[in-house]
Amino acid sequence: MSNKDFNTWKFIAEKLSRGLHCYLMVIVESNGSSPGRKGFKMAVSQDQELVGSVGGGSMEHRLVEECKMLLQQPGNHIFLKKEIHHDNSSSPSGMICSGNQTIAFFPLMVQHLELVQNILSAIKNKEQCSLIYHQEGISLQNQPTDYLHKRPMSSTDEKWVFTEMPGYRHHVFIVGGGHVGLALSRILLILDFQITIFDEREHVNTFEDNVFAHEKKRINYSEAGQHIPEGSNNMVVIMTQFHTSDSIVLKQLIGKRLGYLGMMGSKAKVKTIFRQLENEGISRELLQRVHSPIGIEILSQTPEEIAISIAAELIAVKNS
Repeated sequence: MSNKDFNTWKFIAEKLSRGLHCYLMVIVESNGSSPGRKGFKMAVSQDQELVGSVGGGSMEHRLVEECKMLLQQPGNHIFLKKEIHHDNSSSPSGMICSGNQTIAFFPLMVQHLELVQNILSAIKNKEQCSLIYHQEGISLQNQPTDYLHKRPMSSTDEKWVFTEMPGYRHHVFIVGGGHVGLALSRILLILDFQITIFDEREHVNTFEDNVFAHEKKRINYSEAGQHIPEGSNNMVVIMTQFHTSDSIVLKQLIGKRLGYLGMMGSKAKVKTIFRQLENEGISRELLQRVHSPIGIEILSQTPEEIAISIAAELIAVKNS
């Protein structure tokens, strides 16, 4: 769950603490080129202020106005609404980007303040729990569920569920605090990744000047594996100053269960390191899982361009 989600829940908590009701819109299903994706949220308060987004455009404006109208009436209720983004649909959303999205509407009142505060705490502390949206309301479970997503739903479903983990966030570990590591940290911060960067050198300006990473650690590269835990939301980018240290780090991580493992380098360098590791007993199957040369091919030259190509590959893996 992103910082944007945190800001949405914080907005709701502030409004509820002042005795103002809110409507929370959550996209619980999206298909095709829908402008809003699963998990996007938007809150509208009784004083007509709002935060977040469910896709923008004329559709969003219309849904906001509907929430404002509902908040002026008694007896608010939970409901689903399917928005179809085709101009040839019998009930078009007003957008022609193709695709559709289903939005759940939840009225939140003063009695929901404790729940909202617990959600904020779970996001802030990265708690392993589940936030469950369903036809009867919103609930928070103290442990992750087996279903992160939802089953297909429509505005006529009597029973439906959408689940997400408030403390879940993709964590990128950058091994190497050089110019590309600095540029990548800056970009990943904007993209709402959790960022940890490592280097073993003393007095490296690009490492010392990195104010974008959430955590900076000076470690011995031979012990890198001890600092990077397994997990499908953990992503590792190896970009040390020497191919020998790249190889040392890669050898420690290649057998771990990670969401992404990539190494920066030319095709010749990668081929050399892979051949060396294969001679040391690392299977070709494991080596083929490594994203290297790292990043998508955009003919990048500068540290910033290389960082963008790496970030694009991380996004592609995360979203798949």
